[in-house]
Amino acid sequence: MSCLRLLCVVLTLACSYVQAAGIAVVDSRKALLESSAAKAYAAKSEKELGPMIKELQKIEEQVREQKEQFQRDSATLSEQAQKEKKKRLAEKENELKKGTYELQQKKALADQSEIQRLEPLLNEAISLVAKKHNYDAVLELSATRYLSRGLNITGQVIEQLNTLTKP
Repeated sequence: MSCLRLLCVVLTLACSYVQAAGIAVVDSRKALLESSAAKAYAAKSEKELGPMIKELQKIEEQVREQKEQFQRDSATLSEQAQKEKKKRLAEKENELKKGTYELQQKKALADQSEIQRLEPLLNEAISLVAKKHNYDAVLELSATRYLSRGLNITGQVIEQLNTLTKP
């Protein structure tokens, strides 16, 4: 029991030291994703990629219909007709795979570009919040094992980032 008390005292002192030393943490990923700039980008991206997504959904529906039709009709089709339908189905499936891959690549590239644009602004927002509250260090939340309630400044960073990215 005394070991448990000693551990509690040590943890309390450690938390007090961290607060006195001016250390805070931030969840950079959350700050980026919940910023107004990221939400605006997501809406813009969805609008830009919408036609491509609809086209892929149309192709996916065609593949599904062709598979169902092939299963229904395969017993009555000649071997040559079965081969031809399988070939057309495989071509449509390849078209769908290619389109999906292209969409994923286009989205990933655009997402990376937006992150690169926002990252310096995120760093500036973190710096401004740290200076405003006299923090000596700001650590990434994912690098911490334990965190006292008042040390997470993610919300403040989101607000600052929103201020920096206002048009």
